[in-house]
Amino acid sequence: MLGCWSGKAVLAVPQPSSYALAQQADFNRPGHYPLGVRPDPSLYLPHADWLGRLILPSVQELAASPLPDDDWVWVEIEGAPQPYRRLVGQRLRLTWQDTQKIRDLVGLVTTDIRFSRDARQLVADGIVVPERLDGRRRVGPMQSLAGARPNDDLIVSLEQVAVASGPNATTTLRIGRPPIQITGRYKALVRILGPDPRGGLDRYRVQHFDRGSGRYSGPIDTVRIPRQPLDRVGRRFSSPEGLQASSAGFQGWYLYGAPDAEGVFTVQAIQPRGLVKVQADQRLVGRDEGLRFLRQRQWDSTYWPRGRIGRVQILPDGPTGPGTSRGSDVWLPGTEALIVHVFGGIGGAGGELGVIGDLLASGHFSFGMARVVRDPLSGEPVFDLRYYQIYGHNTDGIISGTQDWTAYIGDMQRGWLGTRPISDLLIRLPVLSQLTLGSQSVSPLRELGIQSEVMMARFRSGDGTGASMVTLWTSCVQDSNQALYITLQNLRSRIAAERGPAAAPVPASEDTGPGPEPDLLAQASALANGLDAFLKPTGTPRPDWESNRRIFLDPARTGSGASSGFRRGDFQDALLSRHTFLPRRAYEELARLFLVQGADLWVLRSNQVPGTDTSLKPIPPSLLEP
Repeated sequence: MLGCWSGKAVLAVPQPSSYALAQQADFNRPGHYPLGVRPDPSLYLPHADWLGRLILPSVQELAASPLPDDDWVWVEIEGAPQPYRRLVGQRLRLTWQDTQKIRDLVGLVTTDIRFSRDARQLVADGIVVPERLDGRRRVGPMQSLAGARPNDDLIVSLEQVAVASGPNATTTLRIGRPPIQITGRYKALVRILGPDPRGGLDRYRVQHFDRGSGRYSGPIDTVRIPRQPLDRVGRRFSSPEGLQASSAGFQGWYLYGAPDAEGVFTVQAIQPRGLVKVQADQRLVGRDEGLRFLRQRQWDSTYWPRGRIGRVQILPDGPTGPGTSRGSDVWLPGTEALIVHVFGGIGGAGGELGVIGDLLASGHFSFGMARVVRDPLSGEPVFDLRYYQIYGHNTDGIISGTQDWTAYIGDMQRGWLGTRPISDLLIRLPVLSQLTLGSQSVSPLRELGIQSEVMMARFRSGDGTGASMVTLWTSCVQDSNQALYITLQNLRSRIAAERGPAAAPVPASEDTGPGPEPDLLAQASALANGLDAFLKPTGTPRPDWESNRRIFLDPARTGSGASSGFRRGDFQDALLSRHTFLPRRAYEELARLFLVQGADLWVLRSNQVPGTDTSLKPIPPSLLEP
């Protein structure tokens, strides 16, 4: 069962989950990586400033807490900035900073969890649901994240961290943003030389990148790249075979992982350097040329065969460069962009649904956020990618939530790099990053992230039922766009308030009159008009989306679980948002819309990398016309 909609047969005999099968391998369990064993700091850098493993508090621990209704969990600190290195290895209380946005988020999705019949059927079907949360009261978004799997094995990075003293001289971490799922404590940049004949099973010799020379001339090391166990359908998510000779690794690989008890660095996630370098393999100019590539060539198996990666930059019509209305077409460190992500199906003899799957693959959709950052290992600008994964309960243990690329695509236990065709569309438009309204600076990108966090938490708890079942009207693509709809409506209200109570959104060609950033306000209004046509093609908003939006305006009404008033919608509701039935259709509609608005685009494509498993065939996501 995918995070997006797909068929599922009811099984009479309880089935193991793919997650449970993967846990049989010691290298897929946190205990395999002692915190006291660290790699060479000149070759392996921390994955993030703050890293930790979430641990769900027991019911007794919650009851004994000074504030038992607070949303908090334990975090075992695996990495911390220099002033706080003493905290590594400690188990600390992790909770939220006291801000209005955080209070609203927690209040909206805090719920009692009591498993429905559907949830218990999912358990029998080998689907991972939050069994440890069944029967608990007032489960907030932090606890639903920590309790999403049967084991405390979720590794996260933390941002906007405040270190505070708690009762009895304890230390508490308070965060201003939700945790980000990641894989691997450390990272390295290497080229893979081949098997180490003296190293043992799955041992490979690698040569590290030397930043001074700009080449792979650093020390030669031995790492372990494990072969993953077979999942419940007999498919292997990843193995080291083919990595050395893969064209995807021509520019090297980022390895993410940690040393085992013997000090051998074990790879838990892998990323082709050539996929995230801010350097295009191909540049297309013009809306028509860009759309033709997006709709036809990027899914053409002769143009993009199995095992290939690529980066294509699409520029809108008109002049580029400094001094023009578009500005520079160079994406510099600090640049932010919207991600529109879609993947296709797994075809072939080892695929998902046999012949039917080869003919029809709905795929999966999500939004996300890309940032250009300077990689400390290479010194070059690279894309840092994170996804707002609104994901139904599934057999692999993929958790609905904000996920770093390493946790979602590159993870060797459950990532899709080796099994699916994947396309990430990165959209840069000034109005998406920052808009000044009165005395406030608003980032629509981050506002979308907040609304997505609400949807992702709702999917984790099943709105209190323990089951998020995916249908045509409740799915990755439908509910990602519900978050976009709510973001858009909130933004329109704020723009209207800035321009005056009687003002209506205007096309970009009209004079916006006095006020802050008139060009961006006009661009925001034009974008809102285009998104309206996409999200409500009949002119009528979905009643369930509009009802849920009203709840956001009054968080005090929420917090009582499934009875809080959130609506899941039905088939008739879905007909009002027909452009969001299928992931690829939504992806292409949004690409067209943003190209019309003058956005710069990047397409990052990977196709079953490294491509050596010939039993698999990449199947493009289906595209059905209305």
